[in-house]
Parts: sequence; C-alpha cells; structure tokens
Amino acid sequence: ESGQGDIKSGQGVYGLRRSLAVAGAKSQLLSLWKVDDLGTAAYMEAFYKNLDKGIAKDIALKNTQKEFQNHPIPSWRHPYIWAAFQLSGSWNPINF
Repeated sequence: ESGQGDIKSGQGVYGLRRSLAVAGAKSQLLSLWKVDDLGTAAYMEAFYKNLDKGIAKDIALKNTQKEFQNHPIPSWRHPYIWAAFQLSGSWNPINF
C-alpha cells in the first residue's frame, strides 16, 4: 500500500510517494494495495529486467503486466498481483 497516502484538507495527499519525490527520487513504482511478498519480488525482478533493456519505465511496466497476465504460476495471473503497481514521476528510460 506504499502508493496510498493521507488526504489533508488544503494540503493535498501526504504519503511515501510525496516523501520520495521531496527527497529527490525522479520516479517511483508503488503499490495501491497489499500484495503477496513472493509475487511482488517476482514482479519487481521482471520489471527491472525490462528496464535493463533500456526501454521507458511506462513500457517496462506495461510489459511486466502482460508477462504476469500469462505467468506460469496461475495465481500470479490475477490482477491482485499485476494491477497493484502504479508508476509516478519520470517515465524516461534508466541508464544503468
């Protein structure tokens, strides 16, 4: 649930995303709900493998979602796993 925050009247939403942005992170991939730890670890590994190909973060996210929709582990095909993650900030490729 790292992508959720508390709404403060007149101040906007406070949460981890805002804190990371204020700290200087150009982009964040955060979850909108609690996701199984093993599923999250596999998802992040696939996402970073996609990023390592030099493609933009939004395309890497889209590719990872498609991979998980057809994952060999049937329970990881469910949107509970692959739809939880939201990209915020810069969508540009990362130069490793």
